[in-house]
Amino acid sequence: GLEALRLWHAGSLVEEHRFDDGADEVRDGFTWNVPTEAAPGAVLALRVEATDASGRRSSAVRRLRVATGVVLEGDQVLDPALLGDELTLGAGRFVLAGASELERLTLLDGAVLTSEAGRPLHLAVGGALHIHCGARIDHDGGGYGAATGLGTESAPLGVAGAQPDAGGSHGGLGGVSGAFGEGAELAAGEVYDSVFEPSMAGAAGAPGLGGPGLAGGGLIVITAGEVRVDGRIVARGAGGDIGRPAGGGGAVWLRTGTLAGHGSLDVSGGDAGACSAAELAGAGGGGRVALDVGVLDGFDPLEQAVAAGGAQRSCDGAASGHAGAGTIFFREAGSHGTLAVIQPAGGALPVAATPLPQLGTGVVGRVGAERSRTPTAEGGLWIEPLDPFRRFDLGLWGLDIAIGGSEYRVVDQSADRRRLLLEGAEGRVEAGDLFAGVYRFDRVVVRGGARLEIGDGVDATSFEVDEASSLVRGPDPEPAADATSRGAVGEAP
Repeated sequence: GLEALRLWHAGSLVEEHRFDDGADEVRDGFTWNVPTEAAPGAVLALRVEATDASGRRSSAVRRLRVATGVVLEGDQVLDPALLGDELTLGAGRFVLAGASELERLTLLDGAVLTSEAGRPLHLAVGGALHIHCGARIDHDGGGYGAATGLGTESAPLGVAGAQPDAGGSHGGLGGVSGAFGEGAELAAGEVYDSVFEPSMAGAAGAPGLGGPGLAGGGLIVITAGEVRVDGRIVARGAGGDIGRPAGGGGAVWLRTGTLAGHGSLDVSGGDAGACSAAELAGAGGGGRVALDVGVLDGFDPLEQAVAAGGAQRSCDGAASGHAGAGTIFFREAGSHGTLAVIQPAGGALPVAATPLPQLGTGVVGRVGAERSRTPTAEGGLWIEPLDPFRRFDLGLWGLDIAIGGSEYRVVDQSADRRRLLLEGAEGRVEAGDLFAGVYRFDRVVVRGGARLEIGDGVDATSFEVDEASSLVRGPDPEPAADATSRGAVGEAP
């Protein structure tokens, strides 16, 4: 066990903790004040030294940067226009009133940064974003069903919401009153939003015996030069109320040059509780995480990002099953990325499905070049299916579409879900061409009892499905890649 812990700065002993009983873990922290003469922006090195009962020593050095720019503490609303270039947030709850652009943002222990309920949290940081231990960016319960910003809608316009007693969906299907399987999932709301570029909040649960459904998780979009997460970024669906269906998990879309840290991201659906059969209500489906990074510097999305389906719990807290897990997508520069669908602690318990938004196959009907003053795609072309009743699933941007031996990236989708904007397709695609959707990844990972369903073609270098999980996928868009898995793998009819 430990005998002593010592904190050193500039060669001097700052503080010492002794453990005469041979403690196995640290029970007290250190308190250290930055020297008054330290200049803003200065980097100070602290060394922690541990000594055990045998006299063996180990040490670690941590470098801290003295805050620069505006330093705020205490609960308050932040006006982006008044924040300056560099901002440090101390203990308190800070509500961001609008999109923010900063050069540097630091959240210290006790800081909570959020947005108004029902409004997305957009952060643009030109330099470094650092979320310290004990700090978090929090948009739990800030999605559909939270009223402000999204009105009274329970899901995005045109998306079928949850039926009575069912939990909200997003990346995974919401749970349905303690029932699982295909029949029960008909009552769950649609999945929606892009796997690659999520830009929507989680759906609310439907009304239940215990009252109105609970709100989905909010939307968090972060662009930064570099990000270190030692605290948390959370956008979970609301849950836990007896007899009230839970909200679906929200979304975190993070774009950065470097992602590091020992913290976590969580867009899980809310849990649903019941103390009797009459109070059964559905849990919320998991949300979406997308990480576009130049380099992952020690941050492991498979271990540090969570998009779990909420649990159906009895009065004593025991789980009987889970709503559908959400999606975790991450890619480093120059790669097709990894798609992971993981239900932590799922195992033998039933788990609702995780169907990806499907583009499907068909024939191109009308086409039209993009005519926006600020085009979203070079050589952009809008296409519409020949079938007049056809509507695409919502959330296809980022997907590839194969037409006439070439592939084009979908960059936008019309609100009525009838039209898709394709990058580079002007002059190359015309009415009468056949089309088919293609998901392309380097790696697909399915764990913990999750049930991933991909109706479109999928091209991946490897498929990793554990024994408790399953993957159903569409026909290969080209000769099949090598696939290794131990779980159930089938082909969509």
